[in-house]
Amino acid sequence: GKKNGKALALDTPIPTPDGFTAMGELRVGDTIFDERGKPCRVTFATEVQHKRDCYVVEFADGAKVVADAEHQWGVYRRNSHGQYVVTTTAKMLADFDLGKRGKNYAVDVAGA
Repeated sequence: GKKNGKALALDTPIPTPDGFTAMGELRVGDTIFDERGKPCRVTFATEVQHKRDCYVVEFADGAKVVADAEHQWGVYRRNSHGQYVVTTTAKMLADFDLGKRGKNYAVDVAGA
C-alpha cells in the first residue's frame, strides 16, 4: 500500500519522459513511466530509509537492482500456469532454488 516504504536503492535508474533519473532524485509531482510504459505522476516519496534488509535482485539479462526485503514485485511464478501475483523480495528469496539458479519468477518487461 501507499506510504509503506517499499525501498529501492537511491541510485536505481528510473525512466522519465526526459531520460533516466535516479530513485533518490524523484519528488512528488515528477513524471515517470509506469510498468506499461505510460507516463504517470509520483504521488508519494519517503524519506531515505536506513537499516533495512536489502538484496541484489538479478534479472535474466544481467541487470541488477538493490531492493529491500519488503519491496513488492508483480511477477509470474514458475509452474503457476501463468498466474500473475504480487510478492516481496523476501518471499522470492525464501523460494530461491540454487539448482535452477533462482529462476522461479518472471517479471514482465516494461512497455515501450
